[in-house]
Amino acid sequence: MAAGNTAPRRWLRHLPALAAGWLLAAAWGSVVQTQFNLQALVALGVPVPPGLRALTTLQDLAGFAPVYAGILAAGWLPALGLAAGLARRW
Repeated sequence: MAAGNTAPRRWLRHLPALAAGWLLAAAWGSVVQTQFNLQALVALGVPVPPGLRALTTLQDLAGFAPVYAGILAAGWLPALGLAAGLARRW
């Protein structure tokens, strides 16, 4: 096999790890943002019991995490493409 044909295979080998990192970043970012917002409400004197905190977190994982995943993809795709191009040059 020619050396030029190994790049697509290498890319496919790393794709599951990239997808896992992307999903983890979306979920983690959603949870952290939810907790920051809830803590800001607590600082204003709004009671946020643990059950409400958990329910709000789950709702944000279902509602905001997919949106945040799109935002991450919009940033990651150009950045990773640029990094791959630069890595080929050096």
